[in-house]
Amino acid sequence: MLCLAGLAATAAANESGDATRKEVWLGDQLAVSYAARIETDWLIVEVRHEPGWHTYSMDNVLRAAEVTGKDRPDTELPTRITPSPGIELAPPWRQTVPTELSQPELRWYTWGFEERSFFAARVVRADPGGWIQVDAQACTDRLCAMVDGLQVPVTRSSERTVAPESLAVVRSSGRDEAAAIREQLAVFGDWFQRAMDLECSGRAPVGRLVEIMNPGRHRPRQMNWVMDLDVDGNGFVEPGETGAGLWQSLEHQVERRMLGDVDGDGVLSPREYALFVPDPGAERNEDGMTRLQEARLANLDRDGDRRVSRIEVVDDFARRYVTRHWSRILLFHFRRADSDGDGAVTRRELTSAIRAAGSAAAPARLQLWFDAAGDASRKSSGRRLSLAELPALLDKVGASAEGRAKFEASLGRLVAPACSPTTATASP
Repeated sequence: MLCLAGLAATAAANESGDATRKEVWLGDQLAVSYAARIETDWLIVEVRHEPGWHTYSMDNVLRAAEVTGKDRPDTELPTRITPSPGIELAPPWRQTVPTELSQPELRWYTWGFEERSFFAARVVRADPGGWIQVDAQACTDRLCAMVDGLQVPVTRSSERTVAPESLAVVRSSGRDEAAAIREQLAVFGDWFQRAMDLECSGRAPVGRLVEIMNPGRHRPRQMNWVMDLDVDGNGFVEPGETGAGLWQSLEHQVERRMLGDVDGDGVLSPREYALFVPDPGAERNEDGMTRLQEARLANLDRDGDRRVSRIEVVDDFARRYVTRHWSRILLFHFRRADSDGDGAVTRRELTSAIRAAGSAAAPARLQLWFDAAGDASRKSSGRRLSLAELPALLDKVGASAEGRAKFEASLGRLVAPACSPTTATASP
């Protein structure tokens, strides 16, 4: 197979009867075909392998590096999927559980797929006419075909071909993923800072940040974390500071959580997690865990190996930080819309606030939103939203990038960036 890999240069991508499915041929042999669809809020990439053919997992090189201990192990090329500029995806990617295709006697380690397989990623934004580019390697036991820059159009479907949650999370280098999470926090931090900047001065007073986050005098540690977002201590929150402060706080929390790694292997086992996150007085399983601890560990365990790695803890704190700060800034702007100060926002008050911010309110869309928010709370109606009830709703909505984007869409420039001359975009 390795000797014949050069034959891949003869591979050609052809259109099948389905114009949205792209085929890869080696001479007169069909090797593999790809189709891409947006199903609800997921991008699903379906791969069909012809008999005897297989392709390789996204994390193939990383898996081989873990086994061999080499930074650049001998293995087949992984599958890479790159979305067009009009498509924004939220990590991590997921994939069908790979089959090990290694040949240990040759010191050759690789993982891949046969027959039908899938890749999936959550969609943050997808403009019409988008596509993905696939770079991969399709092989039999004798020869290989290269998949170079294959563009596959992205269509939409109301049907589900696979449950994305059932797929395995693609492994990634902890350093690379941590850098990506830090960048996401930086982008979100700048959005948050602009959302506080009501004067369009390029900075916001720390007192306003305290008002927004409302840490409470009885929680001094939370107050310290809020104040730490003013990195240079000049009394104002300026561009770059929120993201840097969030990352600094995150690193501190991750270090504290990983103190539970008693054996120093870089992960928290169920027993270590149970000892470090106690739940006294409840029935325990063979790992010494209560049901509550099991549920919490499962929420952190993205790859399903019943262990919690450092990067999984980093990802958990980052998601919680974004949700918490996003929900508080939205509540802050809802309070501003409460013109009569009665502790509730009516549709008329919100419409007036949106127009005052320079956006055209869409009455029909706002009413749908009020109806949905009212359904989420028995006390709220479709005409009036209690500010006391909003935090729980916002925390739930803000748990995903898709939820944040949909919620903000009806609020226009009432929400950040408040000083933008154009319509506000959704938060990261």
